[in-house]
Amino acid sequence: MKYAQSIVLIIFTLLFSQCNTLSNISSTKSHNQDSTSVKPNVVVQKPRTVEESVAQFLQSQLVKNEFSNLTSLLKPTSILVDSSSKSIQVHFNRYFSYIPFREENTSQFYKEFQSLLPDSLVNWNFSLNTMKKPLEELIPNAYRSIVQKDLSRKPTVENSLKPLVRQADNPFDISNGLSGRHIAM
Repeated sequence: MKYAQSIVLIIFTLLFSQCNTLSNISSTKSHNQDSTSVKPNVVVQKPRTVEESVAQFLQSQLVKNEFSNLTSLLKPTSILVDSSSKSIQVHFNRYFSYIPFREENTSQFYKEFQSLLPDSLVNWNFSLNTMKKPLEELIPNAYRSIVQKDLSRKPTVENSLKPLVRQADNPFDISNGLSGRHIAM
């Protein structure tokens, strides 16, 4: 299994480096053209492999808009394709977690990636991950309405046993109000 994963990773690295080279060549050509010239209609072919899909996803306009200055740093760390369970897991490096994730842009990422998958894999389950977590888990609770809120993120209120300061000669114990609560001034 590890041998197959390493072969897939090597093939992906080779394909991705070629895609970067091609995009650099095409960007220099577009800079050399007149601004008044009309670009011919270019038919973009759907990728034939998951690795090509990931490479096109990282070059897509959506990713470029969201990660404006970080696009050159975004790299996939691993791509796991499980044909028995028909699932794909794409893991990106930590730079993919540097933008504020919300439900809207997370669903846009998933739709964009699904549109770039080969036709034979469109109905497969897939997840986009960064820092060993799916993108949905990076959405803060305050911005979740569709995605279920993560209750483990809520702060817990701990009751302190003894107050920091108390009046030693007080004949009665105050149980309500600000008694026993610490207030910094």
